[in-house]
Amino acid sequence: RTDDDDVLCRYKVSASPLSKQLPSLVLFQGGKEVMRRPQVDKKGRAVSWSFTEENIIREFNLNELYQKSKKLNKSKGDKLMQSKFPPVPEEDEPEQPGTPAEEGVVESKKDK
Repeated sequence: RTDDDDVLCRYKVSASPLSKQLPSLVLFQGGKEVMRRPQVDKKGRAVSWSFTEENIIREFNLNELYQKSKKLNKSKGDKLMQSKFPPVPEEDEPEQPGTPAEEGVVESKKDK
């Protein structure tokens, strides 16, 4: 058994030319299959479907998924930036309480 056979079996896709399941597009969200094209009937045959860019974008709702992904990544990125890089006070500004100072780095005006 080859790796290709394992993948075909795992995702329930037949490589037989009679099945017309190749190519197959499968959308996963949270590690679970949400939809696939072409759909497969009870006999294991693919339901006719036209693989055009427009159909793929519409059927898989890719524009909405893209917008949701951008928002999710932006909010994650904002949180990551806040936790990694706390605001640094300006030179003349007193340090805000609760702002962690850089450990081990002490710089005086003499060092400059």
